[in-house]
Amino acid sequence: MQIERINILFSQGRFEMAYKEVKELLSQEPQNDQAIRSLASVCIVLGKLEEGEQVAKDGLMRQPWNSYYFYLLSNLEIKRNKIQEALKYINEAIGLNSQMSNYFDLKARIYLYQQNYSEAEIAARQALELDSEDTDALNTLSKSLVGQGRGKEAGTVIDKALKTDPENWETHANYGFRNLEIGQTSKAIEHFRQALINDPTQAHAQQGMKLAMKARFPLYRWLLQFQLYMSKKGRNTNFLVMIGIVVMINLAGRVGELLGGVGLIAMYTIVALLLAFTLSTWILDPIMTFVLYTRKNGRLSLDEGELKTAKFAQWNLIAGFVSVGSALLISELAWLNMLGIGFLGLVMSTNMWESQDKRVRNTAKVFYVLASFLFSVGLVSKIVIGIDGTMFSYAGIICGVVYSWVGNSLFRN
Repeated sequence: MQIERINILFSQGRFEMAYKEVKELLSQEPQNDQAIRSLASVCIVLGKLEEGEQVAKDGLMRQPWNSYYFYLLSNLEIKRNKIQEALKYINEAIGLNSQMSNYFDLKARIYLYQQNYSEAEIAARQALELDSEDTDALNTLSKSLVGQGRGKEAGTVIDKALKTDPENWETHANYGFRNLEIGQTSKAIEHFRQALINDPTQAHAQQGMKLAMKARFPLYRWLLQFQLYMSKKGRNTNFLVMIGIVVMINLAGRVGELLGGVGLIAMYTIVALLLAFTLSTWILDPIMTFVLYTRKNGRLSLDEGELKTAKFAQWNLIAGFVSVGSALLISELAWLNMLGIGFLGLVMSTNMWESQDKRVRNTAKVFYVLASFLFSVGLVSKIVIGIDGTMFSYAGIICGVVYSWVGNSLFRN
């Protein structure tokens, strides 16, 4: 049957061919419900969201009792980053049919996205009550346990997932990230490689492999471990960390004054190292993308957005080196405005070029252009006109601080 061929194409990741086949089938059998559901599914995968939504809603009008259309709409809203809508639709699906483990698994994954790990655990366990060997639900449960700091339990669950289905790409990808988190780069690469052998189309495994390739460099490996740890925390954690550092700087000054000259230097050195470490977690990823770009094999692994990030990072690194070099040679701190432009360019680069969300890309570009203008005015005011442009430099810094909250919290990708 043609529908079986469509399902095979779908399972092989040949989505464009599946799309053409199912459209052809529906031209002959417009009332074929299975083909209609397949068309909605493949539209979601291919990003044809408006068409997929129309197909699913037309299906619901004919069969309002069919829970699978609500399940499809939930997946579609996830693609749009409309998480509350996705949660509403999956609850509708469960309300109509509470015997489908994949419905509860999707609900658990929505909670994972919201970093609501306890609710994600509940939903994943409900999925496993319906199907104890549901590998997807086992993987979701493992992630929810990791998010709650229950690593040992998560390890037991992921081991069961691997025994249940040794060819499951997601299980190997989860093992890969688990290895990255504890600094075992070689094992991580092996698991990501196996994940991509099992399914070469999975972006999650592809991204993990790139992270593992970057993690061959010790400094990046240590910072990646810190980033993976921070990623489990709340959305405003980075912002709160920066506030904490500012508080520590003030405390360091007071403690240093009490301890005397050597104590003051020691306290500020500790804070400076902490600040450098925290800030480096914001910029090291685009720098390492640039490093991969400079290597033949590494460049082949980068997609179009990452290539743009690498090229953009190159120019921002040049701006940083020129800034520091000029400030040291000419003894003029105004040149550090270029360092501000370069640093913020690196902070925003991933969102500017790699995000699938147009809001995220545009937000990053607006903040970068505004901050660059302010830093540039600060530099020109002092170097060309001879007027103190410090206020513009401070405004550029404030622009970057605001972006660290707006860009990484409200529009978190």
